[in-house]
Amino acid sequence: MNKKTIAILLLIFIGLGTYVYFFETDRSDEVVNKEATGNKVKKLLSIDPRDVNEIVLTRKNERIVFKKETGQWIIKDPIAATARNEMVDGLLSIFDFGIVREITTDLLDASKYGLDSPEIEFEIRFKNDKKPPQTLLLGNDSPDSSSCYGRLKSQSRIVLLGVIYKRDLSLDLDTFIEKPTTTTPP
Repeated sequence: MNKKTIAILLLIFIGLGTYVYFFETDRSDEVVNKEATGNKVKKLLSIDPRDVNEIVLTRKNERIVFKKETGQWIIKDPIAATARNEMVDGLLSIFDFGIVREITTDLLDASKYGLDSPEIEFEIRFKNDKKPPQTLLLGNDSPDSSSCYGRLKSQSRIVLLGVIYKRDLSLDLDTFIEKPTTTTPP
């Protein structure tokens, strides 16, 4: 082979290598770096769970009230019971997930998305009375059932949220009750 053929083959090889590097390789570390540098997921609500002292979860036929007393979540309504801290804290962690996309800011469309009579209302009350409570309203599922429609009661913006919001807020009351540990004598 002459030098011209070798140079052309070398350029083709370099071009293919560059293509594979930029378009065909897994760049998941780049996503992590973007989040670390400030390009964050757009959240519906940013809260510090340590600032929350009461949660009111209202569903079609049920209302559950959780109150934090000396570091322990307590179920106040519909029964009085000690709650599993990790489960109640898990409810607050749903806000770590971002919105899928904004749908509209026209509240006249609320009924179209099931937000005029929401399936779930999730109210968060804060320790600091100067900070107003926030209520998340969840309506209908999206047509493909991979997400649901929601909005903050204090805003007109209707958004599409991941299905995890509705799944976590639909857990049975029993899921949140701290079960007594029983030990059997040896």
